[in-house]
Amino acid sequence: MKNKKKSLLLLLIVFNIVAALVFFDLQAEEEMMVVFLDVGQGDATLIRTPDRRTVLIDGGPDESVLAGLNEYLPFWDRNIDLMILSHAHADHLYGLAEVMERYNVEKVLWNGQETDTLVYRRWKSLLNNTDSEKTHKGHRIHLGEVHLDVLHPPRDYQFPEGLNEGSVVPRLVHESGAVLIMGDAYKNQEMKLMEKERECMEADYGWCRVMKLPSEVLRTGHHGSSTSTGYEFTERVSPETAVISAGKDNRYGHPHEETIATLRSLDVEIHETAKDGDLKVIFD
Repeated sequence: MKNKKKSLLLLLIVFNIVAALVFFDLQAEEEMMVVFLDVGQGDATLIRTPDRRTVLIDGGPDESVLAGLNEYLPFWDRNIDLMILSHAHADHLYGLAEVMERYNVEKVLWNGQETDTLVYRRWKSLLNNTDSEKTHKGHRIHLGEVHLDVLHPPRDYQFPEGLNEGSVVPRLVHESGAVLIMGDAYKNQEMKLMEKERECMEADYGWCRVMKLPSEVLRTGHHGSSTSTGYEFTERVSPETAVISAGKDNRYGHPHEETIATLRSLDVEIHETAKDGDLKVIFD
């Protein structure tokens, strides 16, 4: 009988601790958190909005993203409100499949470009059981006090043989700042974004409301490769901070010295996941 009472008392203590944790989480000061997760040679960005909606953009090349979710999300929260795949290369896609098998993913956005790889086929099979939608330029996703604008690819985009060029490019907008996440988009796509922004200054197409580039934080394209982060584009974005997501001592030589030189010439503060680990940005 005593053992039963002890077990019941222990259960009540645990329940009260969990209830207190939930209460204090709900009472916490509202802020927008963006975490560029250190997933090695890949990309994964976690967003937690002021009203506690969770967005995951890309998932990295392995299961590392799961550790990031466990660290930054409450242990009782197993829900991903929105998942975005920039493109179907494994260093962006693999971890998303792992997340889909362990979390309740309410909505998935992607560019619709198909590829014939094992990791893509696995992810696509999981996608069949999830609410999914092909996204395009002009798509605005409202997330309470913040919103995500998709700047690329265009609606009727003719995908080239490569996957990087079709990367979904989202811009997260909060009243106190914006974050531009470039996927693996090349300089050619950067120039097109600038052209479309200029075009919108003289016209008023339906998608023009999203075509704004200036952002306080720039997640550089293609892991800091010389194929991305052109001078004119970076100057137009005018970031205070640039985040480069790449693996330590990776075989590609990312980030490239040209990219670093461009950012330094524009007085942009540079952070690398390979050196700094997870990088967390708070807007409040």
